Amino acid sequence: NINSKGSVVIGKNADVSGNVKAEKAVVEGKIDGSGEFVSCRLTPTSVISGSVTTLSLQMDEGASLSGQCKVGKGRQP
Repeated sequence: NINSKGSVVIGKNADVSGNVKAEKAVVEGKIDGSGEFVSCRLTPTSVISGSVTTLSLQMDEGASLSGQCKVGKGRQP
């Protein structure tokens, strides 16, 4: 698991098996687990298998998200 009070970048070649919690996240690689963020950007190379909870989500064309997604006010972790 990854827990950060600040920003986290999951790099293009990264493969995370576990949960990720951070204020701000940029996901370029793979996450197999849940994510809790204030803001989150999924790049074209990102693949998430699990749930995402965030206030703000930017999902680029080509990004993959398989699971439950909760976005907006009242969804802050």
